[in-house]
Amino acid sequence: MSRVASSSTMVIKMPLEKLIEVIAALQEKIKRFSSEFEKSEVLTRYALVDPMLRALGWDTEDPAQIRPEFSTETGNPDYALLWDGKPYVMVEAKALGKDLGSAKKKGFQYCWENKVPY
Repeated sequence: MSRVASSSTMVIKMPLEKLIEVIAALQEKIKRFSSEFEKSEVLTRYALVDPMLRALGWDTEDPAQIRPEFSTETGNPDYALLWDGKPYVMVEAKALGKDLGSAKKKGFQYCWENKVPY
């Protein structure tokens, strides 16, 4: 897996088979632990979101790439994915099964008000 960037775009190259394997493993985790994931956003992030971010090429342990609970003037998105030291993607997560309407609205607001592309 590798990252390729130009001044305006970023592409992460990885084998599709690997991503499919990760998704299948996450589906199995959901089947096994759904009641726990429904109770805890933190557990959902740790066991489901973080592995997906890693599968997509983000190093979840590198503060140069990912900042959990990123501080902005408009609030704290669950994750800011950084490119060239600047937020490139804001991610809002919720416990499994929770309504994502408010998360989408907050995520859009974080991006819009902080001029983050995604």
